[in-house]
Amino acid sequence: MRKKIIRKLVFAVLMAVSILVLILTLLSRNNVKDAYTKMAKEELHASAVQFEDEASNEYDGEWGLDKNGKLKKGKESVHEEYLGQFVKMTEKTDISYSIFYGDKCYLTTLKNPETGEYLVGASADSDIVEKVLKNGDSYYSPKININGKNYNGYYLPLKNDDGTICGMVFTGRPSEDIDSSIRDATLILVGAAICVVFVIVLLGLLTDKLLSPVMLSISKGLENMSTGDLNTAFPEKIRSRKDELGIISRSAEELRQKLREVIGESKGITDDVSKSGDELAINAHNATQASSQVTDAVDEISRGAVEQAESVNDSAQNTNNIGNDIDIITTNVEELESFSEEMADYTNAAMKAMSDLLNQNRTVVEAMGQISKQIQATNDAVKSIADASGLITAISGKTNLLSLNASIEAARAGEAGRGFAVVATEIGQLANQSEDAAKQINEIVDNLVSESEKSVTIVAKLRDDFGKQNEKIDATKNDMESMSKGVSNVTDSAARITERVHSLNDAKDSLQKIINDLAAISQSNAASTEETNASMEELNASFTYVNEASQELKKLASNLEEHLEFFNLKNE
Repeated sequence: MRKKIIRKLVFAVLMAVSILVLILTLLSRNNVKDAYTKMAKEELHASAVQFEDEASNEYDGEWGLDKNGKLKKGKESVHEEYLGQFVKMTEKTDISYSIFYGDKCYLTTLKNPETGEYLVGASADSDIVEKVLKNGDSYYSPKININGKNYNGYYLPLKNDDGTICGMVFTGRPSEDIDSSIRDATLILVGAAICVVFVIVLLGLLTDKLLSPVMLSISKGLENMSTGDLNTAFPEKIRSRKDELGIISRSAEELRQKLREVIGESKGITDDVSKSGDELAINAHNATQASSQVTDAVDEISRGAVEQAESVNDSAQNTNNIGNDIDIITTNVEELESFSEEMADYTNAAMKAMSDLLNQNRTVVEAMGQISKQIQATNDAVKSIADASGLITAISGKTNLLSLNASIEAARAGEAGRGFAVVATEIGQLANQSEDAAKQINEIVDNLVSESEKSVTIVAKLRDDFGKQNEKIDATKNDMESMSKGVSNVTDSAARITERVHSLNDAKDSLQKIINDLAAISQSNAASTEETNASMEELNASFTYVNEASQELKKLASNLEEHLEFFNLKNE
């Protein structure tokens, strides 16, 4: 029966640790599951991004289908080449890849395990189409059913060079692989937990084997003391231990020694107690008379102390009210100082922004001047072109007239002028073409001159508008500088007020401490006098019983001597 306490303790510790290990194992399993799921999602996302990048950028051009229903990129049929590349990637990474054109799968590394054929031609689910093809978002799911098998899959939109969405890319891994990894990690955690519990059981059994004899020896010594035997000492081997059991045994041995001393002395004192009882009765009568006089004096002091305590309490309450008001003022002033500092910061920032805006406007005005000069130069050049075009028109007219005259002379020359007539005809045609070109140039030049003059007018107006804007910005900047000076004055005033309030608060704290100390002293005095008064009244009543108690004391001394005989104080 005496060994049960150690076994109970070992069992309690074992249960507590087992529960803790179970909780930690469950938590660790959930954490491992979340970690594996997150890693799978991030891996598939990275693979999908790389897959989409390689598929879109290896060849230029828009996505489409060739005459055989195979994927092409621009003018190149990429179906077979891409399939070979992605099959190799699947063999290295165990990740499956698919390309959808529209909502239909045209290229994939997934195969039907029964037939060995690639799983092409299937259409994506409506929710995937809605999110990826229509909204342009990514899509991930840990439970995508493909040919009756669950996959962790990631979808990304497939885009043409102009940014339009034409399809999707898919990367996936069988959910069974991820679940298997989670199960393996869970089994490792459970095995570790079982090992920990097994080690704790071994330690508990070892502890029970080592401590049970020591506990039995200590309990036997205490049992001897409970029967009145004070001669049996605790073994030196146990008392020399450095642990708690050694402390208990040493303390019990010291208690045994003290009991021997006290009981031995108590037996000698019982006789003296009987003699002192008679003297106590006489002294009690004299003390009763003196205590009556002291009671009257203490009653007067008590009334005065109570009145003083009430006055001090009122003063303390008033001081506390003043302190609360000062605290509120301090808080408000500190807030005012904080607000003024923030206002100063905002004002400085606004002034800097105004300066930057003014500089930018000046830069724009200068740029507008340069643009105006450039437009004017362009206008002058266009007018020069117009003059040159007029000259070309005049030359073409003269050339045409010369051609006409040459034709007439060729006709007069007859057969000899036939070749000259052909040349004259060609010159006439060139003159007509030059005249048509000159007319087109004149029309274009007229439009350029008109638009250039409009640009000059607009630039001039913009320069005037920017000049007016600069004037307004200068005025606003001056107002901001005035406001900044005002905010600075408010900040300085708030700082001075804060300094004064802090000084007042320090003085209030000192006064409040003094009054609180005085109130505490007054209350203590009042309480002490009341307690003293009550004690004196009780003392008067107690003296009445002292005589009777002295007689009882004699009887108790006799009874005590009989009870002390229970302890065995023989020499060891």
